[in-house]
Amino acid sequence: MNSSALMLACVIAVLAMCAEPILAQAGKSDTVSSRPIIIHEGKITVAPSGNDRIPSLIQLITVSHLIIEGTILSISPPVRRNEEIPDSIETHSMVAIHSILSGSIPDGSKTIVLAEEGGTIDRLEVSLDGSAPVKTGDRYILFLSPDTRKAPENNTGSPRYHIVGSLTGKIKIEGQKIQISPLVAAQLRQYNGMDTGSFLRALDNLIHHRSIPTKRNTIPHPGLPDKRDN
Repeated sequence: MNSSALMLACVIAVLAMCAEPILAQAGKSDTVSSRPIIIHEGKITVAPSGNDRIPSLIQLITVSHLIIEGTILSISPPVRRNEEIPDSIETHSMVAIHSILSGSIPDGSKTIVLAEEGGTIDRLEVSLDGSAPVKTGDRYILFLSPDTRKAPENNTGSPRYHIVGSLTGKIKIEGQKIQISPLVAAQLRQYNGMDTGSFLRALDNLIHHRSIPTKRNTIPHPGLPDKRDN
C-alpha cells in the first residue's frame, strides 16, 4: 500500500471511530459533531448545514449581503482550513462578475473569490450533498456573504465570499434555464427549470419592490470551525 492510500485508510478509520457510529454505506448516515456525513469508498459526503433551510426567495435575498450573476474563471487547488482535520477541505474559485443584482463590492472589484466546502486532497474526496462542484466556464446566480476568515489565506486581491446556506444560494444557469438543488426548501425548488430571464425579473422585483431589511444577519461559513476544529 503506497503512502497516499495508507493516509486515506487512516483518515477513514479515524472518522469511523469518532462517529457514533458513522455508517460506511451509501444511503445511510450518522454524525461527526453535529453534521451528518456519509462515507463510501473513500469519499466523504457532508450534509448541508441547518442554514440551508432558508424557506423562500425573499428570505434568501434578505440574508444575502451580495447577489451577483457571474462566470467561474478559474479554480484553485483545494486547501485544508485546519491541517489537523484531514476532511476539512474547501475549494476557492475566481468568479467574473457580469452583473451585481444587489449589494456592492469593496473597491469596485470585477471579480470575487468563492469559497466552497469540498475538494480532493491526497485521494481523500469531500463533497457537499446536493451541490455539484463548480467548473470553469459555469454561470451562476450567487447569493453571498463575506468570508472574513484569516485562514485559509486569501492573497488574490479580490474579496472572498461564501454561498448563503452553502447550497441554497447557488443557482446554476444551464442554457437558458436555472438549476436549483433538490435539497433546498420547496418554495425555492419551484423556480427550478424556469427561464433565466423570467427568474431574473422575478428576483429584481423582489429586490426592488418589496420591503427588505437593510441590516442583514451574517450566516456563518459552513467551513468555520465546529467542534472538530477546536
